[in-house]
Amino acid sequence: MIDDTTALSYWLNWRFLLCAVWVLVAMVFAALLIWRYEGSRKIRDKPSGVQQEAAGCLYDDEVWGTCSKSIHPIWLLAYRVVAFCTLLAVLLADFVINGAGKIFFYTEWTFTLVTVYFGLASSLSIIGYLRYRHDVEPESTIDNADRGSYVPPILGEGTDTALETGSLDCYCEPKFRTVASVWGYALQIIFQMSAGAVALTDSVFWLILYPSTYANYYGLSFLIICKHSVNGVLLGDAVLNRMVVS
Repeated sequence: MIDDTTALSYWLNWRFLLCAVWVLVAMVFAALLIWRYEGSRKIRDKPSGVQQEAAGCLYDDEVWGTCSKSIHPIWLLAYRVVAFCTLLAVLLADFVINGAGKIFFYTEWTFTLVTVYFGLASSLSIIGYLRYRHDVEPESTIDNADRGSYVPPILGEGTDTALETGSLDCYCEPKFRTVASVWGYALQIIFQMSAGAVALTDSVFWLILYPSTYANYYGLSFLIICKHSVNGVLLGDAVLNRMVVS
């Protein structure tokens, strides 16, 4: 017997109330965490008088920069563009073949969220890299040209050599770091959401659903394998990017 979902008795019961309270508590807790760790841009003062940046502060160069100075930002940009094109192709193929009814499954929402992340990340990486090419690389080229006729001072002559070491990196950080925009913070929040969602959906599917159900009754198609494997490219982005997971 199929229950009538249009009747009030289907919704007004203790099971629905328990689920609603559970979801609302999780939403409030998540909102408090975002407000506490992601929303503050103020600078705090230590007791000694030294200023310290607030927890959760995200800088613009952390959105498109790489985790290591030996890795050029162009590699992260290329990785994000290729990942976005691949994820979008798989998502569109799934909708064309199986229809819009697939959106009722949690896997589709996770896969769509990862696709949105790489689309936004690719856009911000392009903007950041163009700004990097315009502001940082010309200064690095001029510094390297001036250093060709530069004679380093002898230690002990009173010259602060620490100021000259910053341009020896493979790519230079901006001299003045700016706080990320709203889109940068949105990218970080989507990254944190999709990372947990990908780990949850893939682990549940391959460790629980596939051995108990799919292996015996449904089988695996090419799209099913892609949807539960390709979204793992988010792990590669987590290794390359500079965003801090609060």
